[in-house]
Parts: sequence; C-alpha cells; structure tokens
Amino acid sequence: MVDVNLLPAFVERWHAETSSFHMPFGEMAITLDDVSCLLHLHIWGEFYTPPPGINEEEAAALAEEL
Repeated sequence: MVDVNLLPAFVERWHAETSSFHMPFGEMAITLDDVSCLLHLHIWGEFYTPPPGINEEEAAALAEEL
C-alpha cells in the first residue's frame, strides 16, 4: 500500500541544487546504495559519466550500450 500523501511531501522538500531532501531533522541525500537496497538491485561495474559535449540522447545511448 502506498501513502498518497508521502510522495507530495517528498516533492515539496526536494532541492535540485543540492540533490537532497530538506527535512525537519536535517538534510537527507539518497545514495546509490539506498536505491540498491530499496529496489533490491545489484549494482556492479564502473560508474558511468558521459563525456563532455554530448547531448542527452547520445549519453543515454552510450549508457545503454555499457
């Protein structure tokens, strides 16, 4: 079951400048390890950073290829 009030509460607290949530108890960032644990995904391989000067479509195609 999903709490319908939970998602809007997180959206209100998201700060894109810092890629983190600003909560009453402090700042909270979601890490790759958090995503792995929550979604039960195995994370392996090297971290991908697209080369400078390419557009989003080219970066997505390169990431898919890897």
